Amino acid sequence: MADFEPQASYWYTLALERLVGVVRELSQARDLDTITTIVRVAARELTGADGATFVLRDDAQCYYADEDAIAPLWKGKRFPLERCLSGWVMLNRQSVVLEDIYADPRIPAEAYRPTFVKSLAMVPIRRTAPVGAIGNYWSRNYLPSPEQVAILEALADTASVALQNAELYAQLQLQVQKLQSQQARIQAQHSSLEVFTLALAHDLREPVRTLVSYSGILREDRKDQQEQKDRDEAPDRSTYMRYIHNAAGRLDMMIDAVAQYTRLDELAPLARARCQLSRVFENVRDNLAGLIAARGATLHAGYLPELNADPAHLTLLLQNLIGNAMLHNEQPFRRLTHRDGCSGLGLAICRRICALYGGEIRCDSRLGFGTTFTFTLPATEMAELDAVFAQAD
Repeated sequence: MADFEPQASYWYTLALERLVGVVRELSQARDLDTITTIVRVAARELTGADGATFVLRDDAQCYYADEDAIAPLWKGKRFPLERCLSGWVMLNRQSVVLEDIYADPRIPAEAYRPTFVKSLAMVPIRRTAPVGAIGNYWSRNYLPSPEQVAILEALADTASVALQNAELYAQLQLQVQKLQSQQARIQAQHSSLEVFTLALAHDLREPVRTLVSYSGILREDRKDQQEQKDRDEAPDRSTYMRYIHNAAGRLDMMIDAVAQYTRLDELAPLARARCQLSRVFENVRDNLAGLIAARGATLHAGYLPELNADPAHLTLLLQNLIGNAMLHNEQPFRRLTHRDGCSGLGLAICRRICALYGGEIRCDSRLGFGTTFTFTLPATEMAELDAVFAQAD
């Protein structure tokens, strides 16, 4: 006994030194895999065991997440809490030491017979509300000392803190990713708004200038006969009023387009519904029937899938694209003057809608052949869609 005590004291000193190093390693661990690797290696080294397991509680089951042993044990397997010793340890929040495993009724003998295990020590991870357990195993009948069990329990306590830290770190990472995503979205919205504002300012100038110009003419006083003669030769007042009326109509249409654009922000969870794109297409064709007839055009659609989206968004998207195709399909393809019925913001609205669903819109144009608009919606949000609208010949 006298010879054993110095040896036990020396082992305990070495074990404490090793435990300090393990604590340092666990303090830097940021994920479950790293923690399990550190713990299962340290558990075996600290006690001189032939095997060690790292067990996690998974609802009503014990999940053997990792192991370090001379032969396979139960890595990757799950057992009911009531049918395994690690479950008993977690449910009762206390350690267990067995010199002969087959002498204890809590041991499921059928699970242990294929293994090398003869003796074991099992301690809970987080004693107040255990989330797991650390098991040490010996291939011979062996009774671990109280000091060995104490070291194992200290390791389990450290592992508990490391698991909490890893969970907090994972939550922090999610928050950081969320903030980064929000920042990217805000930046994209800022860039889109900047382009949109410039386009809007450009398109607003024309109707405003028309209003200012012709309203100014109407307000002029007749000063002399020459001026009266000039006016007689100029268009009459009804013509000026028509110009003003048309310009005011364009302003009203632009305001509506601005309202549509600004409402296209985040997708509300309840805004989506299962909708047939073919039905949306038919509705759009009905809405544009007058324009289609006036342009002498025809519309054809192939297979169009059922989507999980806001029908109003899809209607706005198709109507803007098809409407543009109807209005701007002359040879050669170019826009020289402001068109009645156009706000100039249709493509900006289309781009915004596609962006809301994580898709994109692009344009391919070839002189003498026309222009093709293609938009895509990703399969992660709905069935993949690749719809192409070509300008009419």
